Parts: sequence; structure tokens; C-alpha cells
Amino acid sequence: MFSSSGKSFDIQPWKLDTRFHTDGERVIHIIPNTIEVWKVHEVIGEGGYGVVSRQICIQGPSEGESRAVKRIPNTPELRRDIVREIEALATFSSKYPEYFVRFLGWYEEMAQREPSLHIVMEYAPYGDLNKCLQNRPCRESEATRITTQVARALKYMHDMDFIHRDLKLENILVFHPGPDWHVKLTDFGLTKTMQDSATQSFRGTLIYMAPEAKASQGYTNKSDIWSLGAVVYEIVTGQRLFDWADDSRVWLGLAFNEFYRALTQRQPKDRPTIDEVLQHEWLHLPSLSTYHVASSTSSSPGYSVASETSTTPETPTASETTIRPDREEPGIPNSQLQLAPGNIVRVESRAEDVVALELNLRVFFRHKE
Repeated sequence: MFSSSGKSFDIQPWKLDTRFHTDGERVIHIIPNTIEVWKVHEVIGEGGYGVVSRQICIQGPSEGESRAVKRIPNTPELRRDIVREIEALATFSSKYPEYFVRFLGWYEEMAQREPSLHIVMEYAPYGDLNKCLQNRPCRESEATRITTQVARALKYMHDMDFIHRDLKLENILVFHPGPDWHVKLTDFGLTKTMQDSATQSFRGTLIYMAPEAKASQGYTNKSDIWSLGAVVYEIVTGQRLFDWADDSRVWLGLAFNEFYRALTQRQPKDRPTIDEVLQHEWLHLPSLSTYHVASSTSSSPGYSVASETSTTPETPTASETTIRPDREEPGIPNSQLQLAPGNIVRVESRAEDVVALELNLRVFFRHKE
């Protein structure tokens, strides 16, 4: 068997001895001294190259357990992508199972009309990150946890000269929801090695694609860095990177601004390496709290936060928190400050003291005419 790196990679040791029930919904695996019967429960995802289903074991040692199975047409055109995905899954999930979805094997279906290959993986009970967040902004303390895990997965790939090439919310699977997120990277069908000349091809998801990839100038590991910046921006703001329609409603701290802007520099040479990403100060802030500005406004002196509101996916926020300035904003007297209703304010906290680090109140206040 060939591999994406040009070296021989044999996928046969991972093949599952499989039979198919005549009903088309049950799969039978022959394992030592017994069998396992798995049944398709539901379709959980569809893409340009295949369909992902949830299967449940109805007989055998794994009875009651779930798994995810990706069905891909087994055509000569897709065979290289299939082998590449199996190679990446086998390589990274075996070494770093906490950061990559576990690979459980593969099997073939030799149907006359459409032969297909099925890639078997562990099932993510909470779906992907896009499903969990649903375009809602995530607390920065939670966003840094997610970002660190994804960045570490990319580091392991880049250290072995692999490029993911399709990093997006849908390819980040959730195994534990917020606030204590545990996520894993998946979908390696477009993965390439740095030595592979095919990295010049135009593949991936456009809204997360680096400028050089859109311009068909090829992919490098810095292309993954740009995609990571786009993903993190969407996690924190609930918006796509270049969708500025409601951007004025979200305050982005200077540390985060510096982080995502560094990752999304237009020139690949100006972006940080994955090691530099992991060392950035934004990923190491002690903690972050999120507040909403109340619908009412106030011009009273003194800075106070009436209450903290959570922005975890399970608890949508309400705009009931009142924030009052405790200091003069340069050029704007306190008596003329006005809060912008509905704004999100992220305030960093150290120990028991809430301190507004790098907080630019001018984002939220307006001159009274």
C-alpha cells in the first residue's frame, strides 16, 4: 500500500473481518471465539467524500456501545485519500489518543454498484464543536482550553511533517462539553505531508482557508496556523472571521486581538510556528470572566460589576449586568459616558480581585450629543 508520504504504509493489519446482513443495516465482525453485530442507528454527518453514521453494537462483547463509521466510495480517484486518512488516524490516534479521535479499524463493502470502504472511529457523544457552540460566543477561559488542545494536536502533526489542511469547527469533536472542554481532532482525508507535491492542490473549506491556499500557491504548516486563527476567532465571538455585521457587540481583549491577528497574518512567514502559538500569553492568562452590559445606561462615577453571567453553551446569556466606570476615560468625562446596550464585556480576574486588564472602555461608551 502506498501512503501520502510516498513510503509504503500497509493498511491491512487494521482491516476488520466483516460480513453484511441482508437487511443492509447490520454489520457482523468475526473476532476470536465470537462475533459482534453492529446496527446503523443514525446518520450524524455528510460531506463531499462520504457519510458518517452512528452504529450501536446489538450483540457481542461491545453490546450497547456506539461507534462512528465513515463510508467513502472506494474509487480509484479516492483511494489515495482513503489510505492517507487511515495512515494519519493510525499514526496519531495510537500515539496521542487524548488529542486525536481513536481509530478502530476499517472494512470494505464490495457492492456491485458502489463499492465502499468504511473507516471505524470512536463516537463523540456531543458531536462537533460547531454543533455545541451554535454560533454563540464562548468564554475566553473556555476558548483557551479548547485552543490549547487543538494546537497541541497540530503540533504533533507538524512535528511529523503532516499538514491537516481542513481545520474547522466541524472537524473538532467534543468528548466533554464546557466549561471543562475535552476536544479531539478528526477528518484527515485532506492531510498531506510537507514533502508531498500534491500540497499545491486546491482543497479544504473556503472560509477557513489561508490566503495562499485560496490563491492556489500551495499549503504549508503555516496554512494550518491561519485556519486555527479563524477557528479561534469564531469560538470566541460566535462569528466568522470576516463577518463584521455584529462585531461591535463583542469586546476582544488586547491579548486575544494580538493572538488571532498574529495567526491570520496574510503572509505565511509572518505567522507564528505552532510552538510559538502554544507559548502565547493569551493561552496562559490566569482566568477570564464574561459580563454583559445592561440595557439601561448610567453616568454615575465608580466602577462596579453587579453580577457575572455565564456564556457556556448550556446557559445563554442575558443582558442584565450593569458596569460603571471607576475612572475617567481619556478625553471622555464620566458625566458624558453612555453604555452601549447588549455589549459583551470580558474582564480578566486574578485571585479574588476583578481587574480590567487592557480594557478599552471606548468600545462600549458613546458621547452624548
